[in-house]
Amino acid sequence: MKNSNLYKTHQRDAILEYLNSCKECVSADDIINALKAAGKPVSKATVYRTLELFCSEGTVSRFNGDTGDRAVYCSNSSQTDHFHIKCTLCGTTRCVDYSLIDNVENHFLNSLGFAVNHAQTTLYGTCKLCRSK
Repeated sequence: MKNSNLYKTHQRDAILEYLNSCKECVSADDIINALKAAGKPVSKATVYRTLELFCSEGTVSRFNGDTGDRAVYCSNSSQTDHFHIKCTLCGTTRCVDYSLIDNVENHFLNSLGFAVNHAQTTLYGTCKLCRSK
């Protein structure tokens, strides 16, 4: 596992700070636009390299769209135990406290001997905004 602290830069700090503040998973373009709006512009190449580093060390998780959607990222350090919910219509992906599905997780573990990986678990459905349309 790499240690990004060995190569600490202002851009990496800004990217991680932004990811830690997000309740939804975000794309690289979302990060670029948000940091630019905050007066902390970073290049696309820097964002992608940093996201790759953070993913390889486990600081950030990457989720690919099922139908060729853009990849989205979320911080693993901002929320320790969580799973994800993804809208099948708009693609919005959110992190959710996993304690909501403790009974299901315990069932899998006790009945099947299967331990769920929270950070890689995604439930699919339709978000409130898409259902209201």
